[in-house]
Amino acid sequence: MNFTANKHTTPSASNTWGSLIKLTLPIAMGYYAAGIAYGILGVGAGLPIWLVVLLSIVVYSGAAQYAAIPLFASAAGFLPLVIGTLLISLRQLFYTLALHTDLPQKGWQRWYTTASITDESYALATTQEQHQRQSNITKINFLCQFYWVSASLIGALLGAELADAIPHLAFALPCLFIILAYEQYRQNRHLFPLLLALSAFIACKLLAPGWVMLAAILCCILVILIRYHLQLGKKLSKENIR
Repeated sequence: MNFTANKHTTPSASNTWGSLIKLTLPIAMGYYAAGIAYGILGVGAGLPIWLVVLLSIVVYSGAAQYAAIPLFASAAGFLPLVIGTLLISLRQLFYTLALHTDLPQKGWQRWYTTASITDESYALATTQEQHQRQSNITKINFLCQFYWVSASLIGALLGAELADAIPHLAFALPCLFIILAYEQYRQNRHLFPLLLALSAFIACKLLAPGWVMLAAILCCILVILIRYHLQLGKKLSKENIR
């Protein structure tokens, strides 16, 4: 799978719905696998179909929605759901900050695009040239959410019977993340994000086995902020010397 857009494609041709559907096809394949699995698991855990679909529309965070299923099933309460969703989805704030210059400047498109950036749409956006990102990002986000919501609905309609018939459905989302990480590395050839994520996961698995996902995300955020602060300090020092 290759997210890279054709460099010779003109901006007017590359932002049509047809071309963007082709561009997002790898994401659609992953979303339908993970989204259908989420819908089946959600209904199997006792969630009504309408709630399974509503979470995909309002929350729109695969990892957070998977984590919410056992919380809903155990009637954990409102506060754990909100805190868990916030912490798991906190990484998307950094995606928005990284792409803020390419977001629509005003109106509902800016609000929607800001709220709907995901790991997958961010990974795709970073492989495009700036003029392509600026014209495509809202449409790409909409298509990605359409894939996810429709997949959730399909999974929920299939019902709880398939949850036992098809084992290990919950692994569909990690598989999607692995594919995206590989594609991102192929484009940028940066080992630091992969090594950081792997180290954080191993450390949190050993030190906080009950909170692996949340703890690993917080560790990665902390290390990235420290690294950014150190790099900024070095840059300012060099400028002062000059």
